[in-house]
Order: sequence, then C-alpha cells, then structure tokens
Amino acid sequence: MDSKQTEYIEKIFSDVIGRYDTWSLVEYTSESLKEAVEQHTFDCKLLLFDVFESDEYVDTITDSLDKAGIDTDIIYITESKNKVMKCYQDHAYAYILKPLHDSDMKREISRYFKECNIKQRCLRITFGGVENYIPIDSIRYVESDHRKVTLYTQDEEYEYYSRLDDLEEELAGGHFMRCHQSYLVSVPYITDFSNNEIKIGDRSIPVSRKYKMRVQSALYQAELAGASGTDAFVHGGIHKIAQAKGALICVKGEYIGKIVRLVPEKTVMVGRSGDTADVVVNLPMVSRQHCRITYHECEDYYEVCDCSVNGTFVNNHELLRRGDTYAVKPGTNIVFGDDRYMYRLG
Repeated sequence: MDSKQTEYIEKIFSDVIGRYDTWSLVEYTSESLKEAVEQHTFDCKLLLFDVFESDEYVDTITDSLDKAGIDTDIIYITESKNKVMKCYQDHAYAYILKPLHDSDMKREISRYFKECNIKQRCLRITFGGVENYIPIDSIRYVESDHRKVTLYTQDEEYEYYSRLDDLEEELAGGHFMRCHQSYLVSVPYITDFSNNEIKIGDRSIPVSRKYKMRVQSALYQAELAGASGTDAFVHGGIHKIAQAKGALICVKGEYIGKIVRLVPEKTVMVGRSGDTADVVVNLPMVSRQHCRITYHECEDYYEVCDCSVNGTFVNNHELLRRGDTYAVKPGTNIVFGDDRYMYRLG
C-alpha cells in the first residue's frame, strides 16, 4: 500500500472511529506484521489487510494468528474479486474492492464499530447533527443543566439535549445512581465520599438530602460487590468503601437489616437531619445531631459520644451522659432515643 493510500485510509478510519471511541492506529509492513505475530506483540482489534501479496503469504499470517490464539477481526482490501472465498474461509468481517471509494470504506468501518458498540452497550446521542456512540462503562458522571446534559468520560465531554430523568431510566440496571437533582454518578469511579459530596477524581459532586440514603445504600452494595470478587467494578474507585471495617447495623425496627459501613478513624454523626448528619436515622425522638461514633480499627473498639436531647442508650438501656465519650466493644447494642429501634456496632 503506497503512502497516499495509507493516508487516505487513516483519514477515513479516524473520521469514523472518532464518533465512537478512542482507538490507536498502527501501520504494519508485511515483515513487521509477521514479526509482531510471532513475538506475541500484535494486539489489534481490527486488521485492515491490504491483500497484494500471494495467497500463500496471506495464509501464513492468518494461520499464525490462529495458532497464537489472537482474536482479530479482518477487513480485506484487494483488487481481486477472486479472493471472496478466501475472505469467507477466514471469517473476515468485510471484503472491499479497489479502487477504494469513501462510501465503501465508511460504510464497512461504520458498520463494524456500530456492531462493536452494540456488544459493549453504548449510549447513542445526537448533537448538532452529529451522531455518537458512547460506551456506557466509560461514563464517569452526568451533569444536567435544564435540558442540556453533559456526559463526562476520562478524556471527553459530550453534550446533547435530554431530560436527566429519562437518562436515569435508560441507564437503569447499570452502575449509575442519582445523587442530586442535576447529577448521575457511576459508582465504580467514586474515589471518595463524605456527608455532602462525592468525589470522582478531582471533581466534587454534591449529594442532596433527598438522595443521601440511596447513596449510602449504593455505596454499601458496591463494597459488597468488591468484597465478593466480582469484576463489575473495574475502574479502581470506591477505595474508601473498601477500607470500611466498622459497621452500624439495624437489628430491630423499620430499618432492620440496614448496614452502614464506617471508615476507621473517621468520626460520623448520627442524626435526623440530612444537612448535618452523616448517618440519617429519621425518627421523631432522634435529634438533628444525635450521636458521634468513631471506629478504631487497630484496637477494635468504638468511641461513642451523645449529643442529643432524648438520650443514647447502650446494652441494657444504659444512658450515656451527654457530652462524655465512651469506649464500647463491637457487638454493643445502641439505641438512639427510641427503643423500638435498635442498632448494633459491628
């Protein structure tokens, strides 16, 4: 393939794949391709094979790919109509005859990437007349400003018009959660979290009171998924959750079974108000700021400090003195004002 034809193919290829994903283009000569396959350094998802060599050479390359267990899709580019059977036998994706035409190249390459994106589940968006397919796993978070939605990936931002409620429904069943009226976040990309915000890399994203309980539940489920060895969370996020060793477990009452994980040495406030509490217990006798709890992992004990009006009780209804700090062991039962609801320190 001469340099002009190479540049031509690269341009068409770049124009097409730029709408779908970030790919790298690598050019091989006959010798370098054979060497890469033999040395197991060949790592291409799609090979555009300009068939100007003998059938014997082509057979050598395809046989080498098979023997090396390399799963590569092939698009043959050739002047010969007689190689159609060769294309069929090698299970090639497409067969393009020279002279090359823009329409032929764009059609086959677009078809290939559309099918790839369907397999990996993509979000199809259109903005300014341009259609894009965004791999859903690459989306870190979504921001809405009135009816304009912005998708954030590692390297790109994509804008289009939609309702965030509609997008939330479309992404249902994945790893996305609503944390604010204007934000959806992908749980695997979360790198830190606190009472009022989530961090994804350097970006701080607000958590509103309305969604706080949902966020806590989603983060706990993410921790369980990571602990069970699943490969669902592959982006290296939620490391703060993975550090969580202590726990506050509801063992009696409406919220029975709810588990809140505690990061060691990090003090959390239990209370009725989502504006001031890290752990929200929305009961009438719970104060806005009811109780502070800190888990110390090395010594394996909890510090508990009551800040409430109606009192904090441990074990056999022992009332903690307001403002004093108590050291208690894992397994201690704790009541926040109302003994119809009981928690246990895990």
